Amino acid sequence: MRHAVEVWICSRNPRYWFQILIGCLVFWLVPVPQSLASNERRNQDPILTRDSVERDSKPGEDVAHSDPLQEITRLNRLAERCSKQGRYGEAESFYRKAIAISESTFGQNSEIAGLLNNLALVLRSEAKYQEAESTYRKALQINQNLLGAKHVKVATILHNLGEVCRYQGKFAEAHRLLYQALEIRESRLNADDPDLASSFNNLGALYLDEGQYAKAESFLRKGVAITEKSAGTNDAALATALTNLAQLYRLLARYNLAEPLFLRALAIQETELSPTHPEVALILSNLATLYYDQSRLALAERLLNRALRIQEESLQPFHPDLAATLNNLAAVAAADGQLDKAERLYRRSLAIEEATFGPEHPRVAARLTNLAQALIHGSSQVNPEPLLQRALSIREKALGPAHPDVALSLNSLADFYRHKKQWGAAERLLQSALQTVEGSLGREHPDVAISLNNLGTLYFDQGKFGRADASLQRALALRRKALGEEHLDVALSLNNLATVYSRQKRYKEAEPLFQQALATRENILGREHLDSLSSLANLAEFYRLRGEFQRSNELYGEMVVRWEKRSGSNQPEVVAALKDWASMLREAKRNSAAKEIEHRVQSIQAMQRQERKGVQSLGFQQ
Repeated sequence: MRHAVEVWICSRNPRYWFQILIGCLVFWLVPVPQSLASNERRNQDPILTRDSVERDSKPGEDVAHSDPLQEITRLNRLAERCSKQGRYGEAESFYRKAIAISESTFGQNSEIAGLLNNLALVLRSEAKYQEAESTYRKALQINQNLLGAKHVKVATILHNLGEVCRYQGKFAEAHRLLYQALEIRESRLNADDPDLASSFNNLGALYLDEGQYAKAESFLRKGVAITEKSAGTNDAALATALTNLAQLYRLLARYNLAEPLFLRALAIQETELSPTHPEVALILSNLATLYYDQSRLALAERLLNRALRIQEESLQPFHPDLAATLNNLAAVAAADGQLDKAERLYRRSLAIEEATFGPEHPRVAARLTNLAQALIHGSSQVNPEPLLQRALSIREKALGPAHPDVALSLNSLADFYRHKKQWGAAERLLQSALQTVEGSLGREHPDVAISLNNLGTLYFDQGKFGRADASLQRALALRRKALGEEHLDVALSLNNLATVYSRQKRYKEAEPLFQQALATRENILGREHLDSLSSLANLAEFYRLRGEFQRSNELYGEMVVRWEKRSGSNQPEVVAALKDWASMLREAKRNSAAKEIEHRVQSIQAMQRQERKGVQSLGFQQ
């Protein structure tokens, strides 16, 4: 599934619901495969040698050799060490010197192809993707001429070339190259060879990028199994395989499976590389994404700040991995209600992506969408519409009007018009998004449910409950068929359809849907997660509308307890929940109980005023 702006239907108290929806919306506006999930950028193929890379120089290694072959070996070893330590600029320089000596001394040979492959790996780490691609193609041509089209060294370069095409979004070319490499390896290598594991791992990562999760899991699990058998339990290749499998489980909301895989990969890389290596920063960012999904925001922010420090010290200032970490920090800030901070971080991330890939790259479109969402929900006076229009234009131009990512931009722009109550413009965009995704992915694909859900929400906002019902029913059916009952997207559809039924007073149909949505979220996310709390609030409000005040009272009481456990007793979310509870009690003619709750609200607000006064009075004392 793709992660687009998708809307919840909520029924009461806009201030309270706005606070909840901030947390919900940010999940969808983070572009997962493009930034948040840095699906382990390093390929684990052998480059020129399988020798381990030491951290310290060997005796005499810093002295140039007069013998060309020995000098090439020395430069290659130095370059490997610099690359492993994240000193990519130095590694590039050493490789270029080695290539120049080899070409002038020996002419075209397979050793030059190996050095070119090594150089391309470094260029890829520096995000010089076009230069890396051309370097791989030069190495491929040399090896094919010297060794033939079916040699395992040819497979290595085909594989690495496929990876750099994947990074650039050239998925069809990546498929062709990676499968060509796999075919050679399966015919020439043993079934437990680590190179075969690398092929399975990176094909799994490609399917992950494309949202084909069943295929991704099959390939990734094969890669992990072979790597554990061939490379041992503490090899960097295993860390890559574990990270990709963990990323898949995160996207599927199978958090209990994802976290131990991320932690194991992190421990391996910290031991094999160093705690301050850029590859460690990538795993930290991925692990932080998992915690973000679970609303463990403080822990996510701490990991992302550590990743940011590593990247700022080891990478160029306009590296895309740095942009990804800034994007993720912005998402955490937005989820925490710090929208001005989120805007600043999104702008910095956008500037890096534009400098690295140019203003017309699809990654830039993703960043523009993120920034626009922060502007929509924040206090900025900047109009987000031009950003959304530009994102749509970039994707249409770069990917073609029929690409599913274009549908994401159409959904985002429609959401903006929905907030402006420009119903006609929003509906036209959503219908166009629906046609686009149906045409590109098929009518039964779960991504079709995103546009159907948003259309249903738009119709609900206008009071067109019959049309809302039809759209949301189809969205729910698609998700149940594709994802099963125990999935968060199914819970979203259940919640929205139940809200429509509740507004129509179809209470018997609404109740089990609300209850199932709540149970699903609690099972997957836990009882104190924002999404679980919002489902609990919806069910409490449902019983209130139905006149079942005792059941509503019990749920409001439970909701306040959970909010206090999550946020503390004097937080705005607790105040909002208490106000809703007191309002329900007034409606139930339980005035004395309502008065007690209102006194609690007044006490909390008095404490908040005192705390603000104390902060304002702090200063230097003479």
